[in-house]
Amino acid sequence: MSLLSAILLGLIQGVAEFLPISSSGHLAIAEHLLSTGSIDVPDFYDVLLHLGTLIAVFVAYWKDIREMVVEFFSGVRDLTRGTTPNPVPPARRLILLIIVGTLPLFIVLPVKDFVESLGNSLYFVAAALVVTGTVVLTPDAKQPLELKA
Repeated sequence: MSLLSAILLGLIQGVAEFLPISSSGHLAIAEHLLSTGSIDVPDFYDVLLHLGTLIAVFVAYWKDIREMVVEFFSGVRDLTRGTTPNPVPPARRLILLIIVGTLPLFIVLPVKDFVESLGNSLYFVAAALVVTGTVVLTPDAKQPLELKA
């Protein structure tokens, strides 16, 4: 992989990660286009891209992450004591939602290799981006569309 390719992929990751789009999908397409058909980006580089994103998230959201860690341990303490605060602190609620949101990963584990192979298909990645974009752009049914004249 050339230095220019590495810089371009880093820029795509950096910009796409904080937008409501799939940074992984955009990286897969960019990797495919930069490698003229076969993905030749080393796994180590992908890991470094995501590590850089993780560091940026920790820097940007340090206070929130700290509050969530404190609330996690407070929640464990309250669970062992059999108490629950009313109302539940927002950081504790977010921790619980993250845990629940992570559970579907266990459903995917038996088909992990198949799912990973889909990530190497440019057509599948493009179709998944279209589906995700449609879902994101579909208005909430509870709120009426506002037509501007």
